[in-house]
Amino acid sequence: MKNKKMFEIVILGRGGQGAKSLGEIIAQGAGLEDKYTQAFPEFGPERSGAPVKAFVRISLEKIRTKETITNPDCILVLDEKLLAEKNSLINLKNNKTWIVNSKLSSQELRKKWKINQPVVSVNASGLAEEFLGKNFPNLGILGKFIFTTEQISLESGLSAYEKVYTSKIDPQKIFAGKKIIQKAYHLI
Repeated sequence: MKNKKMFEIVILGRGGQGAKSLGEIIAQGAGLEDKYTQAFPEFGPERSGAPVKAFVRISLEKIRTKETITNPDCILVLDEKLLAEKNSLINLKNNKTWIVNSKLSSQELRKKWKINQPVVSVNASGLAEEFLGKNFPNLGILGKFIFTTEQISLESGLSAYEKVYTSKIDPQKIFAGKKIIQKAYHLI
């Protein structure tokens, strides 16, 4: 039986979109709130553009399982086109919320991809292009995830983002990334 105190997330993306980093940020954000976490990726061929899965668990109790997540509470989709690849969705069932990077509305996504669960749409790629000039949808997805699920606070998400990326990118890009997270969080 699934531990109801545990929230499980599957992240679907492509190499180079930040799926693994998104999982790390969510886990570290939850850790800042004294929650137990696990974050781990699953790679196929390790190349830019190849499908990637990442997994995150957040719990109020110690996490003992090491199994792949097959019944997530939330699916984060960094590239809408992955919904067409049936291999990406194997073993994902009974999920409660999908957060999808798309220009389409939530209703249009549900109809197009025949998704029966609640879908939240956010143009995360558009936000990344606006603030960074590049397609890094993970930050827009993070902002919408924080708003939709309330698993971590916006403050914890921003702090974790800064911690994960400080050694990787310059301070101007950190500032721009925070703007993406905040804007996606506040988008209705």
